[in-house]
Amino acid sequence: MKTQYTKQNTKQTEDLKIGQVIKIFRAAIGIRQKDLAEKVDIQPHYLSLIESGKREPSLQILRRIAKELDVPIGLLFWEAEGKDDVQPSKQQHLLKNLRLMLLEMERLRLGERKAS
Repeated sequence: MKTQYTKQNTKQTEDLKIGQVIKIFRAAIGIRQKDLAEKVDIQPHYLSLIESGKREPSLQILRRIAKELDVPIGLLFWEAEGKDDVQPSKQQHLLKNLRLMLLEMERLRLGERKAS
């Protein structure tokens, strides 16, 4: 029997950590951690700490990262419907959808370049 979850016993949303999302976007476009750190003028070790969730970047750094990754800053604040902990299958589904969005963004970007 499945448990029926209500507002009282669930969180409204479960956030993927900003660092996880940055890492996904960075990997999707094939940029090394060291290279992204240099482009946004931070130490590679600090970017590593951000991606591992041990540090939270300032809004200024987030803006620079989003600009270098060529994504709207809002995409770095990924939210998922769910229980207190995102189940592995749910997280995999969300990451798959995020990757598909990235591929579509890249396809559109390439189409814009060809049209120019």
